[in-house]
Amino acid sequence: WRQILCTKEFSMVIKEKLLGYSGCEVLLIENNNRIIVRKYADKKYSNRLKLQADKQNKFVSLFLKAPKIISFNDCKDGKYFIDMEYINGLNFNDYLLRKDIKSVKLLVDKLFNEILERKESGSIDLKKINKKLDSLNAYCSSPIIEQSMKYLRNFEWNTVKESYCHGDLTFENILVKNDDIYVIDFLDSFIDSKYIDIAKVLQDVDIYWSVRNKKIDSNLLIRYQVIKKALLSNLTIKEREVSYTLLLLNMLRILPYTKDDKTKQFIYKKIEFVNFILERGAYE
Repeated sequence: WRQILCTKEFSMVIKEKLLGYSGCEVLLIENNNRIIVRKYADKKYSNRLKLQADKQNKFVSLFLKAPKIISFNDCKDGKYFIDMEYINGLNFNDYLLRKDIKSVKLLVDKLFNEILERKESGSIDLKKINKKLDSLNAYCSSPIIEQSMKYLRNFEWNTVKESYCHGDLTFENILVKNDDIYVIDFLDSFIDSKYIDIAKVLQDVDIYWSVRNKKIDSNLLIRYQVIKKALLSNLTIKEREVSYTLLLLNMLRILPYTKDDKTKQFIYKKIEFVNFILERGAYE
């Protein structure tokens, strides 16, 4: 553990190893009676963690919060870690189940206000889109994937404008404490657009991604529908199309990292579902 912690602060006590999804190890640590989160990466992932930590450190919002970065640290062996504030809050799905519909609606309005009010600039870089699609060519092993790739190749990406994005705004990366929303696990996305964040919200409320391995509570599904309706009501038809197109791309991007057949089948089924929505313009 001393090597993993990469520190000479022997007063530190490892309290818990936290579940992480980003390829990093996450530890809950007590140091001088203060609880902190330490997230560290091996050499090959260290540059990405630096970018993500910088993105988190610069995050400013009237509606949302992010854990404060306490320190950035390089290790002699090329490893890199960050220490950040520990937020002892509820994950978003647990919050949804504990609160009434009215409270849920008030909270998600904060979330959507933050996303939708981000300023847009020039069109996104088409070279980055094409590079990402080229990297997925090897996975065109079924008619539904080929259909999806054809749609994505022909989509009018020049209509999508650049803006700030969290990069991985799934419900797994949202915490609630005292009715304040905290976002964690920022991601350096291949393009920057607020519609990526909207697509990640849809990934939960319309695809059920964060509860894919659980028995889905009917009360949670009701709240998902409330959130989906509130989100889509704030979007134009074109914005809905862009969001679902990025949702389709998100699902395709997950495939290369999927090892078990159960998850693969889940993804194929949801890709077919999103294709259906896009074909018919059924953004409801």
